[in-house]
Amino acid sequence: MQDAMLVQFHPLRPFYRGEIVAWRIGKDGEKLKYGRIPEDVRPSAGQALYRFTVETAVGEVQQLLSSQVFSFRSISIEDGASSSTLPDHGQTNLESKNHVQVVKGAGSCKTVSQQSAKDLQYGRVSAEELVQAVHDMLFAAGINMDSEKQTLLQATLSLQEQLKESQATLLLEQEKAEAAAKEADAAKAAWSCRVCLSAEVDITIVPCGHVLCRRCSSAVSRCPFCRLQVSKTLKIFRP
Repeated sequence: MQDAMLVQFHPLRPFYRGEIVAWRIGKDGEKLKYGRIPEDVRPSAGQALYRFTVETAVGEVQQLLSSQVFSFRSISIEDGASSSTLPDHGQTNLESKNHVQVVKGAGSCKTVSQQSAKDLQYGRVSAEELVQAVHDMLFAAGINMDSEKQTLLQATLSLQEQLKESQATLLLEQEKAEAAAKEADAAKAAWSCRVCLSAEVDITIVPCGHVLCRRCSSAVSRCPFCRLQVSKTLKIFRP
């Protein structure tokens, strides 16, 4: 079976746990290697590329961009969700004419990528990485992107990312302002006289402890809420 002829490139498709894929990166970009998807992954809405974990050899995992991972047309979703295994490392060349190679396994499970957790959060891809991925894809198609266009594209993507972050920050600040306004309204309502609904309360009734404004308290001999006889009133002050 000529696996290299079945490779397809769909960088925005979801991948499924157990699915056998092909991958290539860096200086080995001209040769495809087998890998396996350890868990279901899919891009978030609006993502141009995304990052996820691929088991690149037995007991070894690596964080790859979706532009570095290829699927096989012969593997259906149902097959991808099955308990597929990586080819034995004794089968270094499944078929030499396929140019699909198997990476030899490591003794224990380890992560090859040493990128920071912040960079890998939610599969985030930087503007620089995205530009490099676009350059690699165009180069593979025989199209060369000069350095000036790469710089311009990276600057554009960086500005778009900054705009998204600014919008998210603005939204957060607006939510905080709305919450503060609601708290202020609630505090104001708590100090409003519930009889006249216009003045602030500044008198508490003894013995029940209900509060009224000075004008309303002077007009009653019984508490308007519990109907207890007013024995005296005390002035209260707002903190």
